[in-house]
Amino acid sequence: MADVKITDLTAITSLDDDNDVIPVVDVSTDVTKKVTVDDLFDRPSGKGYKINNAVVINGTGLGTAIVNSSLTSVGTITTGVWNGTAIATANIADNAITPVKLEDNAVETARLRMML
Repeated sequence: MADVKITDLTAITSLDDDNDVIPVVDVSTDVTKKVTVDDLFDRPSGKGYKINNAVVINGTGLGTAIVNSSLTSVGTITTGVWNGTAIATANIADNAITPVKLEDNAVETARLRMML
């Protein structure tokens, strides 16, 4: 295949991840090699997709170079520290916080401290 111009090759109209390959010319050795479609799109664990040599996405999340996105929701946040703007009381439903829902009866402890 090294003697065929890429422009002379037949175009692929659909991709078969298991069988289709993309020819790549290794200019340092003047040898045509192949990359499977699966290797391009199904990255192995620990590898991500890069733009301008910065990982933009991998198997577990967005890269640190991503500063804007169109995410409209996230899963349940189970740990972490809130570093955003304080949540105004008006944005918290009246029945959202009860002593039962607070860990270790924090409301009762706070009330006792206020009484002392």
